[in-house]
Amino acid sequence: MAPRATPPRSAGRAARVEEARERLLRAAVALFGDRGYAATSVGEICAHAGVARTALYWHFGNKEGLLAAVLERVGGSWIEEIQKAVYAAPGPLERLERLTRAWREIVLTRPALVRLPMSAALEQAEASPQVRAALARVMGRARAALVEGIEDSLGFSLEGLDLVAHTMLTLLQGAAIRLLVDPESTDLEALFAEFRRTVLLAVEDRMTPEQRSEFARRVGSEPRPARPPGAQAPVGTSKRSV
Repeated sequence: MAPRATPPRSAGRAARVEEARERLLRAAVALFGDRGYAATSVGEICAHAGVARTALYWHFGNKEGLLAAVLERVGGSWIEEIQKAVYAAPGPLERLERLTRAWREIVLTRPALVRLPMSAALEQAEASPQVRAALARVMGRARAALVEGIEDSLGFSLEGLDLVAHTMLTLLQGAAIRLLVDPESTDLEALFAEFRRTVLLAVEDRMTPEQRSEFARRVGSEPRPARPPGAQAPVGTSKRSV
């Protein structure tokens, strides 16, 4: 027997319930990212979202449950966005350049996406197993996506790429913190030029001589990304590599 069609009244109610959930998530992303978790009250979140407090408890159980859902949402959309930008490029150097540009843009225009996981880790990871588990899932997915992207770019696997991915995420967070603390004197171009250099060095250092030769062959004809004045050449353009 075919399933019954949902009555229009029930379908409309379901849509309103889902809309309330989305409003809460968007409000929490904005407020947690701007003020931090502890400084944001349930009342402020609900007022910003334009929903009753009961909606928050219905969908997420409590404020910690909302934070965990926010981390999953932010992490998932951030990873997907980066993958779309990077995988469109054919070569490893161009992919790294696109990743660098995408991360620089996030730090400049949407710093809350970077600050929110850091804030959650500092404020709630120790006290809340639910938030700690959400952070572990998000960061694990981010590292796995970076490892997959590196291996896909190279065409071969390397040992220790999870540590490289961890370093990449740490450098991104450091850039966001530096810009927040000292925006006037922070040179993001120089910071992300060093980011590219560090990533190339870390990856190339793990290659065998044969893998290094293959890497040099793949990037030999690839256009080099522009560097800011005074920046050192990436490791991939050194005599050892090319």
